[in-house]
Amino acid sequence: DFYGVPGWKLAQYLGFSGEFKQFEKALASYQDAAFPPEFLEILIYLRDGYKDKINFDKIKIIKILGTGSVNIAIEYLDLADNEIKVLNIPRQNIENQTRNDFKRFKKFLDELLLLPGSEKYQFLAGLLNTIEKSVNLEFDRASVLRRQNEAVEIYNGKSKDWKIRTVKAFGIIDDIILLEKAYGLGATKAVNSNQT
Repeated sequence: DFYGVPGWKLAQYLGFSGEFKQFEKALASYQDAAFPPEFLEILIYLRDGYKDKINFDKIKIIKILGTGSVNIAIEYLDLADNEIKVLNIPRQNIENQTRNDFKRFKKFLDELLLLPGSEKYQFLAGLLNTIEKSVNLEFDRASVLRRQNEAVEIYNGKSKDWKIRTVKAFGIIDDIILLEKAYGLGATKAVNSNQT
């Protein structure tokens, strides 16, 4: 948590990589649950940061669906069509904070890799660079919207009795991505369920 986005993303990756088996469960818990801000804090951020972009008289905030390392997913009711939808917003001041967090984490990693016996952690330097490139992609919101809708085409299908799909993004307002609500189980929950 101390290293912010790079720490959260590294935990998410290592939680499924098998590199640190004894910590896998703790690391996997970072999937869509990175340091959640308080609900009231998010509402104030929405009100103050997006009052000129969102007509709050036409939506009703229901709950926080997930807090990723870069974005927050907020479920809302669209009062115009009575449908439940999702706002995907970047965390407050995330770009500057992330840039600083990566600098700090790289300094730590440089020192770690100088220690005797650190050879087994050399892969972390390359992994951290890959994570940083991946995170930077999330700041180009128009590209995120486009990639999300490309993913809809890729993941639309069936496997046995399971319907596999991802949610459509139906719009963008400044840096807010508007998504349909996902019903069913997320991939992580499906993999960990007892269902066949």
